[in-house]
Amino acid sequence: MADTWTYEPNQGELAQVLELLFDLANDVVDGAPGKQPRAVFTLGGDVHLGAMHVIASSFEKHLKNPFIYQLISPPISNRPIDNTVLLNAARHIQEGKNISHRDVLAAARDPNKWAEGFFDKNPAMFSLHKENGKSFVTQIWELLADRNFGRINVKRVRGDRRVYRFYLSVEGQARSLYRAIELDLDNELVTDKDLGDEGMPLTVVKTEVVHYTAVWQSSNEGEIQVYDWSYEDYRAKYDELWPQGWRLKLLSPYVINNEVRYTAAWQRSTEDEIQLYGWTYEDYRAKYDELWRQGWRLKLLSSYVINNEVRYTAAWQRSTEDEIQLYGWTYEDYRAKYDELWGQGWRLKLLSPYVINNEVRYTAVWQPSTEGEIQVYGWSYEDYRAKYDEL
Repeated sequence: MADTWTYEPNQGELAQVLELLFDLANDVVDGAPGKQPRAVFTLGGDVHLGAMHVIASSFEKHLKNPFIYQLISPPISNRPIDNTVLLNAARHIQEGKNISHRDVLAAARDPNKWAEGFFDKNPAMFSLHKENGKSFVTQIWELLADRNFGRINVKRVRGDRRVYRFYLSVEGQARSLYRAIELDLDNELVTDKDLGDEGMPLTVVKTEVVHYTAVWQSSNEGEIQVYDWSYEDYRAKYDELWPQGWRLKLLSPYVINNEVRYTAAWQRSTEDEIQLYGWTYEDYRAKYDELWRQGWRLKLLSSYVINNEVRYTAAWQRSTEDEIQLYGWTYEDYRAKYDELWGQGWRLKLLSPYVINNEVRYTAVWQPSTEGEIQVYGWSYEDYRAKYDEL
């Protein structure tokens, strides 16, 4: 794009700006580093993304303090056409790759494309400018596709030395980026310590927003729903509705702001059901095996991740039908199992994907059937909607 710094005709001006910033960071006078290096941060804008990244210089006069830091914060922004594609492309496209728009769309949507060289699984690192074997290099820390507000708070932590902590935040509508860095500017070579979330000031509030996906069918049956309730409130409602002849129809637990919340719908029924909430796989599996022998089969199953641990919420109904399950499989392994079971007369009964360690995993249950079914996995809304309208 002709208006970007990395566009070749703009390289001369980019090099001048970066040299000026790194000269400030290293107190350069007459081409030599001075005795008073500075911490340099820049705050810029963009029409789509908020971001944090670090820029490094390998020029000799900048080796005392080789890093400067940038926040990108658009308080007013245009919504990207596809957040998933944009974020994956910005985070992971390898330097020097000549990738078409179609390649980007395919690779961002399909995990199998990672192995084909379109993307690098590591965070993007690329050169901004090269000159006589030296360069300015940047690496993205994190991105935010959201309207946001950026800020930098500073705290001096040593009275006898110029040691500072810098609290960097890009605060969005749905979530926030945060980084804390400690710099010792009086060290012979400026040292930087990444503090992660340590010392997060109260001015930074990490918030998340719940969005709903729903499907309706024609019916005049009664239905009761609750949305975004704590377990205690949900459970009290469940116990209230049970003797009134209401049973679970849908149950969707999820984690927001590190707390499990429940959205549920009940329908009229007096059938028996057994539930459990937020159990580990081992405990859930033991209960499953116990109930199987007693004539219970899964009615609802949801998996979610909290504190980097997978938890299971489930409901059973009386039945002696066969069923096959798998838990926490990769897409490739899940898909191979799906294709194997399809030919044997099994169809999906329940499917619960989740994300752990930045990877999508699948929990699934099949029941005997020969009915047709069509599935898509991990598609953008636009592609999913086009398929929906086609079908």
